Amino acid sequence: MWNIVGWSVCAAFAQAPDDTPGAEVGLARYHALLVAAQDYERGTGIPDLRTPIADVTAVAEVLSSQYGFEVTTVADATHEQLIDSLDQLIRDLEPDDALIVYYAGHGVFRAQEDRGYWLPVDANEASTARWVSTDDVAAKVRAMPARHVLVIADSCFSGVLTRGLDLHAEHEQESRPGQLEATRLAKGRSRWVITSGANEPVMDGGGRGISVFARALTETLAGAEERYLTADRLFPEIRRRVANQADQTPVQGKLLRGDTYGQFVFVNTKHVALRPDATDLDDLPAEVPTLRRGRPLLYGGGALALVGGALLASSSVAWASERDDFAQGPDGIVPPDDAAASRFRTIRALNVAGGVVLGLGVAGLGTGVGLVVTEGGGAGARVEVRR
Repeated sequence: MWNIVGWSVCAAFAQAPDDTPGAEVGLARYHALLVAAQDYERGTGIPDLRTPIADVTAVAEVLSSQYGFEVTTVADATHEQLIDSLDQLIRDLEPDDALIVYYAGHGVFRAQEDRGYWLPVDANEASTARWVSTDDVAAKVRAMPARHVLVIADSCFSGVLTRGLDLHAEHEQESRPGQLEATRLAKGRSRWVITSGANEPVMDGGGRGISVFARALTETLAGAEERYLTADRLFPEIRRRVANQADQTPVQGKLLRGDTYGQFVFVNTKHVALRPDATDLDDLPAEVPTLRRGRPLLYGGGALALVGGALLASSSVAWASERDDFAQGPDGIVPPDDAAASRFRTIRALNVAGGVVLGLGVAGLGTGVGLVVTEGGGAGARVEVRR
C-alpha cells in the first residue's frame, strides 16, 4: 500500500512479520521514499516539468504491488519537506530494512563548485539557499541505519552523484540468484546509486506519459522473470532500454563508505518461492498444479519403461537359449516337443508384454514431459528447482 502525502514520511515502522517478502532473504521491511518536483513556485525562475509526479506514481505502483514495498511519495516537494523526509528515515529505519530513495525533478551542476544539486519546487534559480546538494544526500544515505539503500535519481546532471564512487558494479556479470545466494548477497550492507544519465541533460517525458528512464525502470521491474532480482541485474536492462530511446546514458555506482559489498535484492512476489533446500519436484508449491500432474507420469512412465525393457530382455535371452532346438517349418517355428512348445508360448508372451509395457512407459514419459515443459510453461517459467 502506498500513499501520496503532503510533506513527510510515516513516523513509525512496525516490526516486520515473518511472511513479508524480505523475510525470505533475511531482511525486515522494504521502504521507498519517492520524491517528485514538477510544478515550481512562481518567481523562482525555474520552468515546470511534465512527468515527475506521473513517474513516481508509476514507480510506486510496481514497487508496492509486485515487490511488497511500503511506499511514501512526496509530490512537489519543497526543500524543507525533502530534507525532513530524509531525516525521518534516519530516525525510523531499522538495521534490517531496505530502502529506495527516488527523485524525479530538476537537477543542476555548478562547475565553479564542482557540485551537483537537486532542485525542490521552492528552489530559486538565483540562489542556492533552497537547493539540495547531492553531497548532502549521499551523507544522509550513509547515515541511514537500513542495511540496504538504493538511490535512484532521474534528473539532469544526476550522474554527478556517482562521481568518486566505485563504478565497477556497472560492468559486473549479471546474476540470477536462487534464494540461498540472494540471502548471502543481502547480508552485507549496500549503498548504491542509479542515475538516469551521466553528468548531462536528460529527457522529461518521452516514455508514453512518463520519462524514458521511469518507463525503463518500471517495465524492467514489472517484467522480471525471477523471484530474486539484484541491483546488478536490474541496471543493465534499464541502461539498454534508455540508450535505445534517448541520448542519455544511465550510470550505476556504489558509495565506498557505508557499503560492505552487499547487494540490494528485490523479492518479486509475482513469482513462486521455493524452499532454499529444494532438490526435487516434491518441493514445488501447490500453486503449480501442472508440474504436480506431470510428476507421477514421469515417474510411472519411467518405471513402466524399465519393466517393459526388462521383459523384452528376458524374452530375448530365453529365446537365444532355445532357438537351436526349434525348426523352421512352412507355417513358422516348429517346436520339437510339447514342453518346448510351452516354453515358446511363454517366451512369446513375455516378448509381447514387454513391448506393450515399454510402449506405455514411453507414452507416460512423453506426456509427463509435455505437462512439465509446455502446459507448465507459465508456472514452470516462474519457478526454479534449486539445490
